Amino acid sequence: MPQDVPKGLDLQATQEMQQRLQQKQQEIMVKRQEAMQAAAARLPSVLTEGSELLRYAYLMLFGHRMTRWAASKICEDPKVSSPMIQIINDAQMEKSGEPFDFYKVMKDFTDHQMGWIDSIQRKELTRSMTNKKRVKNLAVRLKSKYLPLPSEGMAATVAAVHERSITDGGMTHEDTLLIFGPREAYLPLLRLCAKLYAEAGGVPLTLLGDLMVPDDLTTLPGLFAVNNVWRNSADTFGSFAEIMKPFKNSSKNPIGLLVVEGLDGLLAESPLIEPRPVRLVRALGMLRQYQATYPMAMIIGIDTTDDKPEGMRPEEVYPPFITSHPYVEVEVKVSDLSLLPGAKNIIVKSAAHDDELFTQKELWKKVALKDPEAGRGSIVSA
Repeated sequence: MPQDVPKGLDLQATQEMQQRLQQKQQEIMVKRQEAMQAAAARLPSVLTEGSELLRYAYLMLFGHRMTRWAASKICEDPKVSSPMIQIINDAQMEKSGEPFDFYKVMKDFTDHQMGWIDSIQRKELTRSMTNKKRVKNLAVRLKSKYLPLPSEGMAATVAAVHERSITDGGMTHEDTLLIFGPREAYLPLLRLCAKLYAEAGGVPLTLLGDLMVPDDLTTLPGLFAVNNVWRNSADTFGSFAEIMKPFKNSSKNPIGLLVVEGLDGLLAESPLIEPRPVRLVRALGMLRQYQATYPMAMIIGIDTTDDKPEGMRPEEVYPPFITSHPYVEVEVKVSDLSLLPGAKNIIVKSAAHDDELFTQKELWKKVALKDPEAGRGSIVSA
């Protein structure tokens, strides 16, 4: 640094340069957002009913949906691993970017694929009818279309997302509910969900976050698996289906509720180098794929201890695929009342309902069975 340049001036110049760069980037983002808003406002006048442009837009949507469907079917094969899926996906992305002859592609599709697609469509229709019958039977066993839940906010959230009246009920056997928060906050709620479902006549399966069977779990009704049984089982559909098979076979009645005490455990160690949000998306996607094949309600805990700053909404932290599902947030607050110094309260927050407060002790007390010998839970080795 030249002797005549005052000390610290180079640092000041660097900071000013960074500020100008940030301001420039902000201006670019604002202009881009304005351009997108203007385009969105004009789009309906371009994509008019019956227009070719609208048909092309539908073909884009159709293509993406068919790609997702085909990928899910590949994942169902137990011989296919996640690295294989990644290789197939990369190859398809590269191949689809090459020039092609539209006529030849369509002729190949109509000559060689349409008959197969028709047979698959018939199979899917049969599967859909079977699933509807399964959901109906689960509701008959429960004597209700809707599941009992420990929180009104949980029921209101599911009802709001699916545009149902809360007076009719909240969660069905086709729904999924996520609970964001620290594990100590959502764990008693998840255990209570399993208990209420069993007491109503259903069969719940709880994927425990614990590596060993806790002492307080000996009276938990329904089926449950310790963490090392189901850990990393969502790497592919086939591997998760294999984990679920002994639980399905061990129960006289079908499993109607799956409770997951930590979505992370399903893909705790992936052979692919992936950040946590990607692993969570893959794990939840695999659960939803299994749910589409074997309908059952799902209530899933997602631990936010390490990656969700206080005051931020889940939409600001997690990918849209995750936050598009019905969810509630839970948090722990230590009581400052003189009568209950240090007691922990669990607060359930829902966009569709007022905040609800439970004491942690109260929730754990409700988890205990009235008759420990009735509906005693069992572990099935996978």
